[in-house]
Amino acid sequence: MALIKNTDKNIQLSLKLLNNKFLEIKESSHESWIPFALKLDVAGDCYEYEAKRGAVFTLYEINRLIGELEKNLGTKEAVNTFEEIEFYSSQAYFGMIFIDPLEADLVEVEFWFNMDVLSQSETKGYDQGYRFAVEVTDLKSFIAEIKHELKEILIKEG
Repeated sequence: MALIKNTDKNIQLSLKLLNNKFLEIKESSHESWIPFALKLDVAGDCYEYEAKRGAVFTLYEINRLIGELEKNLGTKEAVNTFEEIEFYSSQAYFGMIFIDPLEADLVEVEFWFNMDVLSQSETKGYDQGYRFAVEVTDLKSFIAEIKHELKEILIKEG
């Protein structure tokens, strides 16, 4: 499971790619579905997509997220610049925006939940989000773990 904490250690984001009944690998990366479980804990308030919910990424979008973050984190380490990245899951589960806070070892993360989807239509009409800073090294580890989990799933599915 990929875990990352903010610099104050009071926000934790966990993401686990899953090999379960919702997994579907096809020839097209746009039609291949990778299930996930996700949890954002903000000072004790938890927002979660559990494995049983069937939340999925397309293979295309998870590869895009990994690739863009790896490229931009390399640039951040080499020349201390980071191009903003916006990532929104195609099924509208959540969005993330990665921003350069103009500090050498940090990246700012905005994380937005679609409250309609998260609450299974109990709450409608808005997103709820949080902004927090993470260490570059921690974000690299987070992405490396996601990449490892994806590789393991794809190897098993052959």
